[in-house]
Amino acid sequence: AVFYSTPDPHVRGLAELELEAFQDNPIAWQYVPNVLDSQASSTSKIWALKVLSILVTTRWKILPQEQRDGIKNFLSGYVIRMSNQPD
Repeated sequence: AVFYSTPDPHVRGLAELELEAFQDNPIAWQYVPNVLDSQASSTSKIWALKVLSILVTTRWKILPQEQRDGIKNFLSGYVIRMSNQPD
């Protein structure tokens, strides 16, 4: 998220490339719960959700049922926790 605040477009471009490479990593989705449950910036959380979205749209059917159930349970719990927080 820090790279968005840098005035150097070259640095932002390099960081963007690294993030895109990371999100294409087949195990990147396994970091999503840690990012969402942390005090990470909103930008980091958006990237984490994008990684999860890519997983669901491209690889969902090839994941073992146990992993799909774990993801569903995590997301259900996360939505409930977020909806119970004050604005």
